[in-house]
Amino acid sequence: MFKKNLYLVILSVIISVCISCSKKPESSVDPKLMVSDIQIMQIDLGNGILKDLYDPEPFEQLKQNILDNKVTQEECVMELRKIISSYNIVHLSIYQQFSNELLPEYADLVFMHFDDGLRVGLGSTKYKKYMGWKVLEIGNLPVEEFLKIYNSYFSYETDSGRKYSIHQQTVDWKVLRHAGLLNKNGTLTLKIQSDEGQQKTIKCSSTKNISSSTLFSVKPNNITSSYMHSATNNTVELDRNQENRTFYFQFYGIGEDRINNYKQSLDSMMEELGSGAYDTVVFDLRYNAGGSINNLISYESQLYNYKDQLSNYNLAIAISGETYSAACKYVDYCVSIFPDIKIFGEESGQAISNYTMVIPETLKRLNANFIFPFEKDSMPALEQRAQDVTRGIIPDIEVKNTFDDFMNGRDAVYEAISQYYK
Repeated sequence: MFKKNLYLVILSVIISVCISCSKKPESSVDPKLMVSDIQIMQIDLGNGILKDLYDPEPFEQLKQNILDNKVTQEECVMELRKIISSYNIVHLSIYQQFSNELLPEYADLVFMHFDDGLRVGLGSTKYKKYMGWKVLEIGNLPVEEFLKIYNSYFSYETDSGRKYSIHQQTVDWKVLRHAGLLNKNGTLTLKIQSDEGQQKTIKCSSTKNISSSTLFSVKPNNITSSYMHSATNNTVELDRNQENRTFYFQFYGIGEDRINNYKQSLDSMMEELGSGAYDTVVFDLRYNAGGSINNLISYESQLYNYKDQLSNYNLAIAISGETYSAACKYVDYCVSIFPDIKIFGEESGQAISNYTMVIPETLKRLNANFIFPFEKDSMPALEQRAQDVTRGIIPDIEVKNTFDDFMNGRDAVYEAISQYYK
């Protein structure tokens, strides 16, 4: 009898432990206070420029789940990210605040996107021999399916932008965890393939500190190629190809602290053009994610000062899925003052019809920042040439770089421009 009762006691303990483990962990923040932060977001969305797009239903459902103790603080932010991303507005986002006590987590390797697929681009010592291998699956899913799930936590406006979501970017481990893309032991499965056809399945881990000094990266065979210029930290880099009589104005960002460098670079380019050694000028904004719209007029006025001189050259603009925001407006301005300018590359990450001019809102109970736009953007020159303003800037000549281009030091976009103006 005693032994039977003992078994019953042990069984009841096991059942109670299993039940407690199956419950969602309670948040350390009062659920009502978390709900109040969501209500702030709802007011911002329901009364601003996005009021016609605002749908309260998913927010109301999330608030009820919070009150029912089904969602923790971190899970709440993740759910809000998914709700926000469905609006497909780049300048609408929510992200968690981090500190020394709460650090972000990333995958311990970085990918590179090319037109012919995703590659292992950078990682710790254990990935050294896999640099440059093609990625077939992530999280036991084909790359396309993985990206569809992963990108549902981020705001994008074009398919081109979505393709670059993990290109030379840290992969958010908390998103992977929330999306159920990790293995039971907390690792991420990758299926990769060498150019010789050898396939390998590897497990990735998370890290809170990615140090460039401890990482290996894929190295092109021709390291002098101008294709590597995306790695610069300067506002503008100047490059030249005297054989093709082409001058490249590689422009990376827009902000008040960058205007002097931009002006000096523009002046230097115009001085060199005066030598008569060049026929073509390329404004390369493929790696320009934008910046301050308020400062853009200063950049435009500096360019306008050279309008007459530049009109004597073959003019081209290079864009990609990493071209956003103020950089797109800069393209619009170039098109407006240089009607014959040609656009090369890929569709921009930002749509022509979009929302801009953001307001930051601090959500203390959710330990997060909410960013939302308050103005509809206007790009009249691009709108006039576009067939569909809900898409990004569509180039006149579409050109995409491949992994083979990268490894052999070729810039397919620059080559296409040279061929066009030959």
